[in-house]
Amino acid sequence: MGLVRQIQAGLLDVGYVDAGSADGPAVVLLHGWPYDIHTFAEVSPLLAAAGHRVIVPYLRGYGTTRFLADETVRNGQQSALAVDAIAVMDALGTTEVEDSHVIMISRPDVVADVINTAAGAVSRPVAASPG
Repeated sequence: MGLVRQIQAGLLDVGYVDAGSADGPAVVLLHGWPYDIHTFAEVSPLLAAAGHRVIVPYLRGYGTTRFLADETVRNGQQSALAVDAIAVMDALGTTEVEDSHVIMISRPDVVADVINTAAGAVSRPVAASPG
């Protein structure tokens, strides 16, 4: 998958892999339970080779992602994951959310709805379900 980096985003210190062109259109790949970033090990290089910036964060409770404060309420609701995704995109400078692609596993419909509502619409959210 590549080097796992860390960035402070919202309530979290997020572990993530960032591959491909920094200037390319962003593709954010979100895993769900019981998966992790390695779910996208085969597709990430293909997207990067096609000119995309591929961002694959560990979601809260996975990998190297940690809460910044001990007193933060632990919440795994889809709305919290969507807010986390937006915080990661903001922290990494993908401020043009409407130009980003978000590919999700685990209740993609709910996460997409929350991101669309919070960010003013993600163009082309893609739902994926592991086989």
